[in-house]
This record gives sequence, structure tokens and C-alpha cells, in this order.
Amino acid sequence: MERRQHRRVRLQLPARIRWITPFGQQTELRASEDVSRGGLRFALSSSLSPGTHIWVTFPYDPALPDGQPEMPARVVRCEPRPQGFAALAVHLEFATPRNARPRAQERRANPRRPLALPVRVRPDYLPWFEEAMTLDVSTAGLRFRSTRDYQPGARLFLSFDSSPAAPAPAGEFRVVRVQPENGTGAVTVSVCRIGSFDLPSHLR
Repeated sequence: MERRQHRRVRLQLPARIRWITPFGQQTELRASEDVSRGGLRFALSSSLSPGTHIWVTFPYDPALPDGQPEMPARVVRCEPRPQGFAALAVHLEFATPRNARPRAQERRANPRRPLALPVRVRPDYLPWFEEAMTLDVSTAGLRFRSTRDYQPGARLFLSFDSSPAAPAPAGEFRVVRVQPENGTGAVTVSVCRIGSFDLPSHLR
């Protein structure tokens, strides 16, 4: 008996998958094998543990410029395949369950908006940027997922510049909260802006 909340449909479309490792971001272009309203399945050249957070652009068109939406997702199942590949089933975290209750009213002075976006982050005492992904943004700051060890009060420079050269900072921020994510080795970092904060022009 089918117990899934959303029925799967066999559908092959290009997908771009991005995930964070201790050595930086990894990206692969793959084709979906089946899709539902809440997730999809595809083959990947790396095995990722259940619970791992990834970002999916689906469907992905390599002919279009940067700025295609990326959806945060979580690995729910990983099955090995020949030649070192693995079949991953992932749940899209922006998908709303059919019977989900309405979200409580946002009471912050600066409401957060979900937004998955590559961002480069570095503390003021290091010259090297880390590649991370935002979770949500507001006019006062943002949250991002990271594998670095940041401390509350640390001053950070963030950039949305994806060029291989040293990126120009988009703004100066201060860490206000760091929350470890159980079993993933990653942390969620909340930062507030100190100076000006400029999103890329295609996202304004």
C-alpha cells in the first residue's frame, strides 16, 4: 500500500545539486528519476547520510544565467549503486505538507523570508572566504548554514559575488547566535548587519 503523502511520478529533468563539505561546496548536474510535490530522487556520485542538507535547482537550465532558485532539501534515504553511485531520495524543505497548520504570525520587527542563496563568508581575522548557503534573510540580517566554528560576537564579511577572484564584500555583519545541527557537523549561524547590506541585483 502506498503510504507516501505525495504520489511519485517518473520524470527525467535536469537538476543541479549542491551540498557543503568541510573542504567547500560540491556541485553536480544530474537528472531526476522520479518526482513528487514534496521531493525527488536522483543518482549522485557521492553517498550522503540521511539528514544531510543539500540545495536543489529543479528543473535546471544551464543556458540561463545565475539566479535560478535553489530549494533547500534534506536527504531521507541513500542506497548504493554500482560504479560508486548512490540513489538519493530527498525531501524539499520549502514544500508545505498537505495538513500543515498555518504558521504563527511573524512578530519580529524585521520579518525573515526563506531564501537559499550561495554566500561567501569570512571573519575579519582571516583572508579566506568559506562557501556557505543562506537559510533566510531580513532587512537586519540573515541565517546561513556553515561547517566553520564561529563564535557569537565575531565580525564577518559576507559576499554574494560568485567570481573566482577575491569577492568584494556585500556587507559587514556580527554573529548573534550559533546552533549546532545534530549529526551533521554543520551549524546554523545567525548574523545581524553592521553596515550596508546589498543583495545581488537579480534578487532585489
